[in-house]
Amino acid sequence: SIIYLQGRLEAGVTRGDGMLGEDITPNLKTLSCLPLELNEPLDFESRGEIFLSKKKFGQLNDRRIRSQEPLFKNPRNAAAGTLRMHDIAEVRRRNLDLFVYALTEGPLEKWHSGNLEWLKGMGLPVNPETKRCGHIEEAVEYYRFWERNKEELPYEIDGVVIKVDELELQQELGFTAKSPRWAAALKFSAERTFSILR
Repeated sequence: SIIYLQGRLEAGVTRGDGMLGEDITPNLKTLSCLPLELNEPLDFESRGEIFLSKKKFGQLNDRRIRSQEPLFKNPRNAAAGTLRMHDIAEVRRRNLDLFVYALTEGPLEKWHSGNLEWLKGMGLPVNPETKRCGHIEEAVEYYRFWERNKEELPYEIDGVVIKVDELELQQELGFTAKSPRWAAALKFSAERTFSILR
């Protein structure tokens, strides 16, 4: 969660276990893609995901090889570990990125897609690959497109999230104990390769 008060970045917290998260405000303020101050004195909260691009992940592991440190297994774990660090200079050096994916409190529009446009207008980083689909077949085709072309992205993904766009419908659909009924994460098929056992 990213919280702005009077147009200033006030706090950043992780979801943690769903009940108790961690304050990552100092680390969040190192992200060059996230404005510390907006042009308007607005109060709002948005949600997002911090990630490490493939290129920056490679550079990070190259540095770790040179300093004889153990390598990170994947960008997701490296980003999550970086968020918990207390060394702000090292967090800044790792060049984390962020995409916001929802406006949860503030001047809400009628549509989720409208909220994303509003967040983009405020200078927050919204994934440029986000697409509003007119019907479910179009959304499924979009999923299939990215399953075929995911390697072209500068970051790793394992699927696509499909959401109901109308906020009133989202409220009507509600939540289960763990997730919203108005969103579904469609995971890509597991990658396969050949290996030789000796």
